[in-house]
Amino acid sequence: MEWGKRYASIAAVNGRRYSLPSLLLALVLLALLPVLFGMAELDAAAAAQPLEMGAVLIGVVLLVPVCAPELDSGVRETADARRTPAVGVCLVRTLLGAAAAAVLLAALVGWMGQNGCQVSALHWFDAFAGALFLGGLGMLALALAKNQVVGYMVPLLYYSVSLVSKKGLLGLPSLLAMSRGEPSGAPVLAAAGVGAVALALLARSRWKAGR
Repeated sequence: MEWGKRYASIAAVNGRRYSLPSLLLALVLLALLPVLFGMAELDAAAAAQPLEMGAVLIGVVLLVPVCAPELDSGVRETADARRTPAVGVCLVRTLLGAAAAAVLLAALVGWMGQNGCQVSALHWFDAFAGALFLGGLGMLALALAKNQVVGYMVPLLYYSVSLVSKKGLLGLPSLLAMSRGEPSGAPVLAAAGVGAVALALLARSRWKAGR
């Protein structure tokens, strides 16, 4: 169908132009984790530490910038004048970012398993849910404030407070639940992340061209 071909073309163009720089930065972040954490022969709780305290940040890297190009009024006017809805383009970028996060985290968890860590699919889901939540929170902050710096600051502030808080924030499960030996709150965090992304796209759809 025509719309399918159109969105496939959008995904290809945006994957090269906007997603690739974020993907490279995410790879650098993950490459630093073995330097910052011991990642061999870890039990389940210890194996969750590099995932919950480091790997989740790729959500911020990959998702926050998805609507950033249209912060420029000229780019926004051009995007809003096209046949394809601008928010649809942002949705495509979001799906690309989320898919990249899922694959990268799966590769990391698999590598940890090869290094003798006691990891499971729950470790992957826990890390992905945290990444999706932080990324969605940043997307929402950017869409509401129309400021990329705010988009990065809000999830990083939430993450920083979570590191020292013994409980979850805003009534949500802790980002560090598994590393503290507690049940993972991944389903709730994932749902909150999807909700934040949806609200961010809704807020983006209300941006006015040229403003």
